[in-house]
Amino acid sequence: MRRILALLLLLSTGLLSLLWAGCGIHFGSADEHTEPLAHLQVTGTRRAGEELRVELAYSQTLPVPVEVECRLKQGKEVVQRIGAATVPANPEGNPEATPVAGSLSFPFRVEQPGEYKVVCLTVADEENKLSQTISIGPAG
Repeated sequence: MRRILALLLLLSTGLLSLLWAGCGIHFGSADEHTEPLAHLQVTGTRRAGEELRVELAYSQTLPVPVEVECRLKQGKEVVQRIGAATVPANPEGNPEATPVAGSLSFPFRVEQPGEYKVVCLTVADEENKLSQTISIGPAG
Protein backbone atom coordinates (compact mmCIF):
# COMPACT_ATOMS: atom_id res chain seq x y z
CA MET A 1 0.00 0.00 0.00
CA ARG A 2 2.85 2.41 0.83
CA ARG A 3 4.50 1.74 -2.53
CA ILE A 4 1.27 2.53 -4.36
CA LEU A 5 0.86 5.78 -2.40
CA ALA A 6 4.48 6.74 -3.05
CA LEU A 7 4.06 6.03 -6.78
CA LEU A 8 0.85 8.07 -6.92
CA LEU A 9 2.55 10.96 -5.12
CA LEU A 10 5.47 10.84 -7.54
CA LEU A 11 3.17 10.76 -10.57
CA SER A 12 0.98 13.58 -9.30
CA THR A 13 4.04 15.74 -8.61
CA GLY A 14 5.28 15.14 -12.15
CA LEU A 15 1.87 15.97 -13.63
CA LEU A 16 1.61 19.16 -11.58
CA SER A 17 5.06 20.23 -12.79
CA LEU A 18 3.96 19.73 -16.39
CA LEU A 19 0.74 21.65 -15.81
CA TRP A 20 2.59 24.55 -14.16
CA ALA A 21 5.03 24.71 -17.05
CA GLY A 22 2.12 24.82 -19.49
CA CYS A 23 0.49 27.66 -17.54
CA GLY A 24 3.55 29.89 -17.78
CA ILE A 25 4.72 29.44 -14.20
CA HIS A 26 8.50 29.54 -14.08
CA PHE A 27 10.69 28.39 -11.25
CA GLY A 28 13.95 30.29 -11.77
CA SER A 29 17.36 29.01 -10.91
CA ALA A 30 18.90 29.90 -7.58
CA ASP A 31 21.49 31.96 -9.50
CA GLU A 32 18.95 34.50 -10.77
CA HIS A 33 19.43 37.84 -9.03
CA THR A 34 16.09 39.47 -8.29
CA GLU A 35 16.53 40.79 -4.75
CA PRO A 36 18.22 44.20 -4.48
CA LEU A 37 19.78 44.03 -0.99
CA ALA A 38 23.46 43.15 -1.30
CA HIS A 39 25.38 44.06 1.88
CA LEU A 40 24.74 45.57 5.33
CA GLN A 41 27.32 47.12 7.64
CA VAL A 42 26.97 49.09 10.87
CA THR A 43 29.77 51.57 11.57
CA GLY A 44 30.59 53.85 14.49
CA THR A 45 31.40 53.63 18.19
CA ARG A 46 29.10 51.10 19.81
CA ARG A 47 28.36 52.96 23.03
CA ALA A 48 25.05 54.33 24.28
CA GLY A 49 24.34 57.77 22.84
CA GLU A 50 27.05 57.64 20.15
CA GLU A 51 26.18 58.06 16.49
CA LEU A 52 26.16 54.88 14.43
CA ARG A 53 25.51 54.51 10.73
CA VAL A 54 23.85 51.79 8.67
CA GLU A 55 25.52 51.35 5.28
CA LEU A 56 23.28 49.34 2.94
CA ALA A 57 24.54 48.36 -0.51
CA TYR A 58 22.11 47.34 -3.22
CA SER A 59 22.31 45.78 -6.67
CA GLN A 60 19.10 46.47 -8.59
CA THR A 61 18.00 44.41 -11.60
CA LEU A 62 14.24 44.94 -11.28
CA PRO A 63 12.26 47.31 -13.55
CA VAL A 64 10.32 48.67 -10.54
CA PRO A 65 11.38 50.82 -7.58
CA VAL A 66 11.83 48.89 -4.33
CA GLU A 67 11.08 50.40 -0.91
CA VAL A 68 13.57 49.42 1.79
CA GLU A 69 13.50 50.08 5.51
CA CYS A 70 16.04 49.59 8.29
CA ARG A 71 14.93 48.90 11.85
CA LEU A 72 16.60 48.43 15.23
CA LYS A 73 15.25 45.41 17.10
CA GLN A 74 15.80 44.06 20.57
CA GLY A 75 14.57 40.50 20.64
CA LYS A 76 11.46 40.47 18.46
CA GLU A 77 10.48 44.05 19.32
CA VAL A 78 11.20 46.93 16.94
CA VAL A 79 12.62 49.67 19.18
CA GLN A 80 13.47 52.19 16.47
CA ARG A 81 12.87 52.83 12.78
CA ILE A 82 16.34 53.78 11.57
CA GLY A 83 15.50 54.92 8.05
CA ALA A 84 13.73 54.20 4.79
CA ALA A 85 14.35 54.92 1.12
CA THR A 86 13.41 53.76 -2.34
CA VAL A 87 15.89 51.91 -4.53
CA PRO A 88 15.22 53.26 -8.04
CA ALA A 89 14.03 50.98 -10.83
CA ASN A 90 16.58 49.60 -13.27
CA PRO A 91 15.54 51.04 -16.67
CA GLU A 92 16.84 47.88 -18.39
CA GLY A 93 15.23 45.77 -15.65
CA ASN A 94 14.79 42.04 -15.79
CA PRO A 95 16.50 39.21 -13.84
CA GLU A 96 19.25 38.96 -16.48
CA ALA A 97 19.88 42.74 -16.67
CA THR A 98 23.18 44.28 -15.68
CA PRO A 99 22.62 45.33 -12.05
CA VAL A 100 22.67 48.99 -11.09
CA ALA A 101 24.70 49.20 -7.87
CA GLY A 102 24.27 51.85 -5.21
CA SER A 103 24.18 52.42 -1.49
CA LEU A 104 22.04 53.97 1.20
CA SER A 105 23.22 55.37 4.52
CA PHE A 106 21.20 56.06 7.66
CA PRO A 107 22.56 57.62 10.88
CA PHE A 108 21.09 56.53 14.23
CA ARG A 109 21.77 56.41 17.97
CA VAL A 110 21.02 53.79 20.59
CA GLU A 111 20.43 55.32 24.03
CA GLN A 112 20.55 52.16 26.18
CA PRO A 113 23.31 49.52 26.40
CA GLY A 114 22.35 46.01 25.32
CA GLU A 115 22.18 43.49 22.51
CA TYR A 116 20.39 44.67 19.36
CA LYS A 117 19.87 43.64 15.78
CA VAL A 118 19.85 46.01 12.81
CA VAL A 119 17.49 44.65 10.15
CA CYS A 120 17.12 46.09 6.65
CA LEU A 121 14.35 44.68 4.48
CA THR A 122 12.23 45.26 1.44
CA VAL A 123 8.83 46.58 2.51
CA ALA A 124 6.93 44.50 -0.07
CA ASP A 125 8.55 41.25 1.13
CA GLU A 126 9.86 41.40 4.69
CA GLU A 127 11.43 37.96 4.27
CA ASN A 128 13.95 39.60 1.93
CA LYS A 129 16.26 41.07 4.55
CA LEU A 130 19.79 41.50 5.79
CA SER A 131 20.68 41.83 9.47
CA GLN A 132 23.62 42.42 11.78
CA THR A 133 23.75 41.90 15.54
CA ILE A 134 25.39 44.69 17.52
CA SER A 135 26.35 45.10 21.18
CA ILE A 136 25.99 48.57 22.65
CA GLY A 137 28.15 49.34 25.68
CA PRO A 138 27.54 51.95 28.38
CA ALA A 139 28.08 55.64 27.57
CA GLY A 140 31.69 56.42 27.71
